Amino acid sequence: MAVAIVGAGVAGLATSIYLKRSGQDVHVFERAQTLEAVGSGIMVQPSGMAVLHELGLLDQCLRKGAPLKGVLGTSPLSQRLILDTRYEHWKPGAHGLGMHRSVLLNVLYEEAKRCGVQFQFGLGVNDFISGDKVRISVTEPQPLADYEGVRSPAEYDALILASGRNSTLQYKSPIQHRATPYSWGAIWATVELPDNLNQGVLRQWYNRSRQMFGILPIGESANSTQRLCSLFWSRPVDTDISLFGDGGTLESWKEKVRALVGTVADPLLEQLQSADQFALATYTDIKMPAWNCDRVLAIGDCAHSMSPQLGQGANMGLVDARAIAQAVEWHTGNGSSRDGHWPSIFAAYSTWRRDHLSYYQSASRHLTPLFQSSSLITPIIRDVALLAAQHVGFVRNHAATTLIGGRTGWLKTNDLIVPLHFWDGKAP
Repeated sequence: MAVAIVGAGVAGLATSIYLKRSGQDVHVFERAQTLEAVGSGIMVQPSGMAVLHELGLLDQCLRKGAPLKGVLGTSPLSQRLILDTRYEHWKPGAHGLGMHRSVLLNVLYEEAKRCGVQFQFGLGVNDFISGDKVRISVTEPQPLADYEGVRSPAEYDALILASGRNSTLQYKSPIQHRATPYSWGAIWATVELPDNLNQGVLRQWYNRSRQMFGILPIGESANSTQRLCSLFWSRPVDTDISLFGDGGTLESWKEKVRALVGTVADPLLEQLQSADQFALATYTDIKMPAWNCDRVLAIGDCAHSMSPQLGQGANMGLVDARAIAQAVEWHTGNGSSRDGHWPSIFAAYSTWRRDHLSYYQSASRHLTPLFQSSSLITPIIRDVALLAAQHVGFVRNHAATTLIGGRTGWLKTNDLIVPLHFWDGKAP
């Protein structure tokens, strides 16, 4: 069956591999002229690493990425470490993985090409009509040609939207969709990470909830062997005009960082000489009661974008891909033919993903203001709660299972129908 996927990001590429391996004719449409890694460092959690392991790609990612032991956060308000969540609180030997986005995209892309997925770069899908088939329209007229010059059909048996949080394709179908921009975002930059500063953790400092500085080790980029890290600085996006806020300059921003973290970040700050080394990241909360409509399905940030506070963005895209594969397996394993059963497959996907995604989107909405807001009260509540959590086993485990990407609710911890934990933290 012919399946069209819009978007060559993490979710789209991983899904294309799974579907091609299951015997589908897969075409990926990407608006950019080449594969582009928008953004900087990402975190891949044990649940996403399990997906990479199943695809046979984890070893390549481990060679280029940076193993992470957990997340540490310091608050001057409490004058101590208030956040200490480690993967070993879930399972001894477990760890996360900091990665440069380009590495993960290239690993997935090369495997998709090897499997025979057909790519259409420079062609954006701008509309579609769903019936017995899905007819798409693109930003350039036919003939469509991928990197091998293969003509692409205009009609498909199924359409998967993996076109990111800024996509407008959700509005082209009856899928209900609500997008709410966050009023806070971050500026970020990528610099070399000296060995003496590599603690193997995501390190954060908070000045109440108005300022946050973080260092995320991300290993090597796709074209370099230098060990890198991502720096990020929290800031509102709806009031400040300048990149550094309040009309500030690069040097004034460095002084703010030093006032918050001391001199520990100086070797990193010295590498930043121009505002051109920074980018502004904004967040959007996207909510859908279901992600499917007939033969159309939305996945990844296009379907459930959230704040990066929980480090789940790329991770959820990988788990989405595995859930689609399992829905296909389930239907074919029960004697259903593939032709004509995409509406049922996509409906099963939405059912299976509902609890998992609902929890993480809810957690993101409730926890993000504790770290990024103008409130004077919430950071006090945050510090007290996080300090207490370090001494309560149940709460510590709750934080760890949230970090790994394995929870399906605030109270319940039952396993997902999509297996997440078969990778046990040891090298394959």
